[in-house]
Amino acid sequence: MTIARLAWKNITGSIFRSGAIFLAAILVAGLAVCTTLIVRGTEDQLHKNLERLGADMIVLPWGTVTEHVKGAQLVSIKTERWMPTAYLEKLAAVPGVKAVSPQLYITTIEQAPFCPESDVLLVAFDPATDITVKPWLEQPLEGELGLGEFVGGSCAEQPVNDQTVDVRGYELRSKGTLISTGTDLDRTLFVTFETAEDLVRYTRETSWDPIPVAQNSVTSIMLKVDIKEDPREVIHLIHEQVVGVVPILTSDFMQTERSHMALLLNSILIVMAGTWVLSVLFVGLVFSIAVHERRREVAMLRSLGSPWQKIFWMLIFEGFIISTIGGVLGVLAGLGLMVFFQQEIINYLGVPFLLPGLTSMLGLGLAGFILASLSVFLGALIPAYRITHEEIASMMRE
Repeated sequence: MTIARLAWKNITGSIFRSGAIFLAAILVAGLAVCTTLIVRGTEDQLHKNLERLGADMIVLPWGTVTEHVKGAQLVSIKTERWMPTAYLEKLAAVPGVKAVSPQLYITTIEQAPFCPESDVLLVAFDPATDITVKPWLEQPLEGELGLGEFVGGSCAEQPVNDQTVDVRGYELRSKGTLISTGTDLDRTLFVTFETAEDLVRYTRETSWDPIPVAQNSVTSIMLKVDIKEDPREVIHLIHEQVVGVVPILTSDFMQTERSHMALLLNSILIVMAGTWVLSVLFVGLVFSIAVHERRREVAMLRSLGSPWQKIFWMLIFEGFIISTIGGVLGVLAGLGLMVFFQQEIINYLGVPFLLPGLTSMLGLGLAGFILASLSVFLGALIPAYRITHEEIASMMRE
């Protein structure tokens, strides 16, 4: 009988022992894949946001910062506070300010059919001065953004061509889509201020629930600082020269996100390392119990002339078969969990991340499988070595 057949016979002969090792392999492989995808995806997302973020600071109406602003902001916050458009000129006149671009939160589209995960924000922006939205376009727009047209986050990929988005009876058509960012940008539709004014006028004339937006107002102003200037000094000048606004560095936002991500990722890595160590110890314990029960069997094989190396590799091969099956299932489970429940995981962890390409995911799956096999091998190594090096007579007496 070959080693493979003998190993398989021993596996099927003890379902409980094999099942325990099998579950440990699934856990290690699945957790390794999920953890690595989250860590790498979060780092990639953060680097992409830092590269694409065109505004050095966001300027908000007084009274909104402590209540609403959390983490990185690439889009106007959801607020009912406004600033007069005259603030654009005031901010542009501040020494060190290179560019300003307004945004206006209009309304929230609840239970949008094309974005079932969350509500969708409708925000007006100025394409001519924009420094935060256009960098995220999948493809450059063909022509200007017209009346009744929008560019939407990745959540709004479905309403294209002849399909429209209904906002209290006002029809909006898709003009382009933004790259997925893992932030509020993904669930935002951007229209021009001309479209916003037409929409507000339409709802006031025809809807029982008109959109309450003040005329000639904005809810946030994205601001770019000259590269030679110190942004913190510019903030100080804004506080002195422009009353009624709160300027906040986007780098502070990113630092907040970075600190939060680092803490979470370190926790995930610690959990992963602890789980791996415990899995190895668990497999070692199960194997120790298993080989102790098979002392007479091992002694009989050795007394019949089987070399200890053959028995040793038979025991290791049993673990390899179990880890192979469990590792494959664990990898598939981990990949499936991350692909189909990405948004739920983002919402639960509070950290945006992007999934890598197919090649990278296959590579991570292979790494998870190898880690599961390594865990079982390390767990089985010492018990298998000890049982094959005991004296035959002492094993036969027990």
